[in-house]
Amino acid sequence: MYGATCRHFPVTRIGCGFLLAGLFFAMPTRGQNEWYQVPDSVPLPGPTSHHAMVYDSARGVIVLFGGTIGASAYAQSETWEWSCATRAWTQRNPPTSPPPRYTHAMAYDSARHVVVLFGGREDWSMPERNETWEYDGNNWSQRFPQTVPGARIAHAMAYDKARAQTVMFGGHLSGARLNDTWLWDGNNWTEASVPVP
Repeated sequence: MYGATCRHFPVTRIGCGFLLAGLFFAMPTRGQNEWYQVPDSVPLPGPTSHHAMVYDSARGVIVLFGGTIGASAYAQSETWEWSCATRAWTQRNPPTSPPPRYTHAMAYDSARHVVVLFGGREDWSMPERNETWEYDGNNWSQRFPQTVPGARIAHAMAYDKARAQTVMFGGHLSGARLNDTWLWDGNNWTEASVPVP
């Protein structure tokens, strides 16, 4: 997963597609060599920025959560899935969802088959969050580990398959850069003692 900014439009690419300024482009499949834009006639997430997307390899879907709506600084809490098989977006309505947020990060734990979400904020007037949430494809559930990293936004997360841990690095808190590394094993967070880049 990676995010970037291109001419001030948010770009996210993951799994079999990417989202650019509210337009979704699907990755070519075998036998194809060109990207294609998904037509506006199919249901699409609204134009958002600062959302998070991650590929659920067990179900073959891209999971999108949160982000700010249009040019506003107010977050939303929608969960959408893009099916790589049907090439269609579906808005999910789980019984429980994290509060609205943006500038959060997510990673897919392929051993436990859950999306892990941490941090973010609701709007610029609200403090950064330090909540841990997991999504199993049906519902979001907040986790309450004994040890919790500090609140943050704009951090990075990835799953380390060899160690069966989600790795979180850096971010920002109240304008200050963070350079700490944390590991999530599904039950608790542990701060890692590693050389800082």
